[in-house]
Amino acid sequence: MTYVYRVPLPPAGVGSNSRAHWSVRSKVTREYREECTSAYLVAGLPERPIERAHIDVEMRVCRKRLPERPPSWWTADEFRAWMAARDRYRPKDRPNVLDACKATIDALQPPSAGIGAGVIVSDDSRYVTVGAPGLTVVESFAEEGVWITVMPQEAER
Repeated sequence: MTYVYRVPLPPAGVGSNSRAHWSVRSKVTREYREECTSAYLVAGLPERPIERAHIDVEMRVCRKRLPERPPSWWTADEFRAWMAARDRYRPKDRPNVLDACKATIDALQPPSAGIGAGVIVSDDSRYVTVGAPGLTVVESFAEEGVWITVMPQEAER
């Protein structure tokens, strides 16, 4: 069975291009990892952590300029999306996607590692392969997010 999760875009300061102090970056990364863990728990987990898996990461971003204030004619959904989108990181190219989503992949590990939700056994290369990251431009902020697809793989013989 394939598991598909949608998590919010990473906050500004998570990517390797961030110029924040290491302690600030560490705090932001930890909070984002906890946010992703919560999203995985709500979406549903496999009965047991997947031993061998292939993970695909796709980030969907809106390139429209964020207004300083939301227009009065926006719907409640558009307003919530605007509030969530204000301080999020939107990489310009694919290589920065995987770096910004490292905390997202870490959150897939078991809680015993002190990290995540328990979708996979470990993010070590012996257990997991990660596909080339995707970066898609979408029309609205409500469509933004990171899509994580976890596909179980058969063990090598």
